[in-house]
Amino acid sequence: GSTVSYNAFTGSHYGWSSSAFEEGTLVSMTGENRRLGKDGPGEPIYGIVAATKPNDPAVLGAYASPLNVGGHADTHLVSSVGNGDLCVVDRGGDIEPGDYLISSDITGCAMKDDPERFAIGHIVAKAADRISWKAVQPGPDGVRRAKASVLFESFVRDSQGQAAAAEIQGLRLENAELRERLEHVERIILQKSASANQPRSP
Repeated sequence: GSTVSYNAFTGSHYGWSSSAFEEGTLVSMTGENRRLGKDGPGEPIYGIVAATKPNDPAVLGAYASPLNVGGHADTHLVSSVGNGDLCVVDRGGDIEPGDYLISSDITGCAMKDDPERFAIGHIVAKAADRISWKAVQPGPDGVRRAKASVLFESFVRDSQGQAAAAEIQGLRLENAELRERLEHVERIILQKSASANQPRSP
């Protein structure tokens, strides 16, 4: 009744790191990659590290499990497509199903996407759980964390176009207001000029 992955395929990738990770930890690519097999280019084994940068474009996915690949004890399995569990943190309000998630400044955790803070957002997943942070006890560092079921995504959300459109609309309204004021001043000047040019009674 469910799919279990023990190897790499589209959406489930090999990673390598000397560090240990908790299941659901958000991981980013280091760029230090290996290849599986000695004869020709094999399946890539991506260098991974727990994500620490907010809105990191190098996120690979959520840590799934350790996996000894090709005799390497430091290899792991990372989920980046489909569904799974992901560590999330309280950074920007409660999480609702359908909310987009990006990486946070808390190690290994995603947070709710924040278009006001990030005009361009590097989306890593879409929430499938509801997280009410007031019901979650903070950790020793005072930060509230939880694990959420997510649908993995990988795309760039660009709000710059919306911001530009809003700015243009604002300028148009301002221009229309200035034009109206100018026309009003012109009418007053014309009225005074006409009144001054009228012949006076002797």
